[in-house]
Amino acid sequence: MNKLNLRKFHGLLVLFLITSSAVFSQGYNTTNWKFSNPKQFGFTVLDVDYFDNNNAIAVGSNGGIAKTTDGGRNWTYGVFTFLTTASLKATPTFNDVHYITSTVAYAVGSPGVMAKTTDGGATWTFVNSPLYANAKNINACWFLDANKGVYRRVSNNTDSNSELYATLNGGAAWDSITPPLVKEFRVGYINNPLIPSVLWPVDAKLKSIYRIEFINDSTGYVCGSNSYAVSLFPSVSPRATSSTVCTPLATFLTSGSMAAGLLWKFKSGVLTDYSFSKERLGYTGINTATINCSTTFGTVSPITQQYRAMNIINDSTVVMMSFNNNTVVRVHTGKNDSTANVNAPGIFEKGIYDVLNFPFPPTAGPNAGPPIPNPQVLLASNPYQMRRTTNGTLVVNGNFGRMFRSVDTGRNWIQDVTLPQGRNYTGEGVWALDIAPNGRFLSMGSNGVVADSLPGSPWFSNYNATPLSAGYNDMGVCGL
Repeated sequence: MNKLNLRKFHGLLVLFLITSSAVFSQGYNTTNWKFSNPKQFGFTVLDVDYFDNNNAIAVGSNGGIAKTTDGGRNWTYGVFTFLTTASLKATPTFNDVHYITSTVAYAVGSPGVMAKTTDGGATWTFVNSPLYANAKNINACWFLDANKGVYRRVSNNTDSNSELYATLNGGAAWDSITPPLVKEFRVGYINNPLIPSVLWPVDAKLKSIYRIEFINDSTGYVCGSNSYAVSLFPSVSPRATSSTVCTPLATFLTSGSMAAGLLWKFKSGVLTDYSFSKERLGYTGINTATINCSTTFGTVSPITQQYRAMNIINDSTVVMMSFNNNTVVRVHTGKNDSTANVNAPGIFEKGIYDVLNFPFPPTAGPNAGPPIPNPQVLLASNPYQMRRTTNGTLVVNGNFGRMFRSVDTGRNWIQDVTLPQGRNYTGEGVWALDIAPNGRFLSMGSNGVVADSLPGSPWFSNYNATPLSAGYNDMGVCGL
């Protein structure tokens, strides 16, 4: 065995590999990988879930799984490995974890990996899922109890839809749930007498689900992305000759103005679509005052966004914040809640839609207006989660160590911090956030950064990361 002495090794993340053969045995290993810097550990955390005031599980990159039994101050951690369909040993990126009972939790991620613990996080085993064989990522899961749960599938082609899968026996068998149909949206030319506009249906093709949450055993919500950003632009009508000549050509006009941010409601076994199109948000898509033969219906940015941060206010109200561009939408899904389709007289859509934050509304046309609210102050960046305190305050996390709070269910937001200030990690991205029953905040993110705060107390962290300007002497890497 050779030993390599490295002097003045510069770097943020340093792991000691004790024995290379044991590290990649399939399963969960807490002994062979140890972080020297940063401490307590250095994998990026993408989700964390409290079970009670003391016990929480965090998951993230490089197969990382960590467990705390003291509310988040101290952690044990390890690496989960699995065999790919090509029989190669690999580590997944875990995107979501759900801690259901004192002993049972599930974690899901890439590429189609699901892991399960039955001893409170001490050990983890691989669960075969329908997505594993095709190596399709799993972004989210939710379990109603130790055995009943759902997770999502992302569609990656124009011939298949994003679907939910459900299990009643802890992952031993799975059934697919057909996604709901989205209603018609107006696309094509606004005022071409020879090529009229059309109502176009939108389905779940090429959409991704990023969050699944339930408020009780029968009611839950699913949110995610739309197909706009992945070039699903169907041909909707013949193309006009020019802006001044309205006659049709033999070629076709494509459109993405029927895009809709994904939102489904799961109620007593039935999925209903509440995805918000421009029409449901009250926008016509007429974003200009100059209309000629080739002027088309356009989009508004809330319908083209990806939504990960979601909070269920009650069984008929949900709030979401976009991953980019600071859009916040509140949707009411009560039995009698409906919205008139502004582009289809006489058609009423399910749900009532409140646009609470919209920094860049149309500047021309019938829907032109100032930012919502005016002035627009929300500067969130990549929020992954939205949590709610016992007094009803909504909280989102995100990049640069920022946190934003709203006391009016999403209309106005106040910037705050989610890491101790004046440290070399103060500006790290915080991608995972949860609140314990006793009100303790737990924030985690890039390179294993972690901090917690009890109500009325400052943020505390024993996270320790040697900066890039520092170095190590006489570090040994063995078994390579």
